[in-house]
Parts: sequence; structure tokens; C-alpha cells
Amino acid sequence: MADRFLTLDIGPDSLTGVVFEASLKKTVPLDAARVPFEAVGPGSAATESDMTEQTQPDPGAPDDGESRFESALDRLETELDLSGCTRAVLLMPTPWFSARTSQLPFKSEAKIAQILPLELQPGLPLEAEPWITDFKRREKGGTVFSLSCPARVIRRHFQALKDRGIQPTMILPRGFAA
Repeated sequence: MADRFLTLDIGPDSLTGVVFEASLKKTVPLDAARVPFEAVGPGSAATESDMTEQTQPDPGAPDDGESRFESALDRLETELDLSGCTRAVLLMPTPWFSARTSQLPFKSEAKIAQILPLELQPGLPLEAEPWITDFKRREKGGTVFSLSCPARVIRRHFQALKDRGIQPTMILPRGFAA
């Protein structure tokens, strides 16, 4: 049985969506569309400004009651057949993430998950803001690779998708998808 899912790529000037159909043997792209942010409203597109202090424009902030991401997503829905797409992979701008490699003396993933936020907090760009962090541990040694993103950014994008009946299953920085 084939499963349909959506990949959304938040670029510097547009939102690109690709609908895939995945079966046990292969994954095939079915349709794709790109919506330029300038087509859905004035202001800057999704850039590093989303990661700066609130004194600068925030492309994900409400703009006349709706964010530019949500407006672009609405437009994308008219151009793509999203029926049956209940899952999504979200590719977000790399500057929205903080990547770190750490050496920790623990092998237990539960212990790493407990200690890692304390280890990362002093080096995160916006210290006062809550961050969401995920990590992978190398099999040998205590090397841990982590990616962190401000919780407000993830919540805003996840909520926009959930409002449309799509469950985000993965977030990746652009350029890291493999």
C-alpha cells in the first residue's frame, strides 16, 4: 500500500512543496510547486532575521493575522493535491539552527538527553529563549552531534501544518537532507 507525504522546503525567497508516494520498493515524486513569498505579501522572506531580536522584521510573525509561511502554505494547497498527505518533512533555513559536536562521558541516550541542554545553553545565540534540541551519538566514543532550533519557530511551523491535518514527522536544516 502506497503512502503519500509532503516535503516542504522553506527557502530564502519561496516555499517549495513536493508530494511523494512511498511504497515498500520505491518513493516517487508525484507533484511539485513553488510559491514565492513576494506573491503572498510584502516584507522580507524567510531569512536569518527570524533568528534575531524582535526589533527586526520576523518573516514568521503574524502579518495581518497570518504569517507569510501560512499564506504561502495556503497558496501551495491550491496548486498541489495534498489529499492523503498526513505526514510532512520540513526543511528549514540552516541559519535557524545551532549545530554542535560535544564530547560527553555518557552512553545512555536518556542521560545525554538530560545533560545536553545544560551543556549547550551557554553557546546558543538567543540564550533567554527556549530551544528544542535533538542529537545523535556515535557508536564509539562519547561524541554527540546536536541540532537546536528555537522552540517558537518549530511550534509556529508545526501548528500551521497541524491546522491543515498534516503531522510534521521530521525537521531538517536545508542542505542536510539525505
